[in-house]
Amino acid sequence: MQEAEVSVYIQNQNNINGLVDNLDLFDDDLMTLIFKKNIPPTELVLSIIMDRKITVTSVDTQEEMRSPEIDGRNIILDIHAIDIDDTEFDVEVQCNAKSSENMNFKLLAEGLHHFKETEKGRDIVSEKVERYAKQYAETNRISNLVQNVKNLMKNASFTLDQAFNNLEVSDKDRVIVTKELQEESLRINSMQ
Repeated sequence: MQEAEVSVYIQNQNNINGLVDNLDLFDDDLMTLIFKKNIPPTELVLSIIMDRKITVTSVDTQEEMRSPEIDGRNIILDIHAIDIDDTEFDVEVQCNAKSSENMNFKLLAEGLHHFKETEKGRDIVSEKVERYAKQYAETNRISNLVQNVKNLMKNASFTLDQAFNNLEVSDKDRVIVTKELQEESLRINSMQ
């Protein structure tokens, strides 16, 4: 690697480490890692919330509940658990515990410690943060590209192909942008 590439790599790693340091137990990505298919901490959290003993038989994290309404809002639950009586618990938690040392419950502190305070755990969380950053950047790039295509079509009276050619849009991006424009058109038409 050249010196400039090394510098950029180190800066990126520092940025990722800073993001990981600022995660708390109930940030979606970290929570998913700690609670996914992990019954004991789920039982603990539900027992605290419900102020009674809860025996969990299954647990999933970040479960999406889709709205039946067109353009309705979907919900992503932090924890969806089922107990021995087949009672379902849907939990959306807000909390702030950034260090295992600041936690009152050993079982939760252990998960937080592993994913934030050990090298192996930090590597896993860092990978998720980096993947999220890349996904966010790609989503933003496509959104900007869609907006630029729309602007050319509206302000310069370009056809879709003319806008693509003018912006030198790749074949892969042409498919994505066309799909986005079609979906947007369907949303607008369904609201009329």
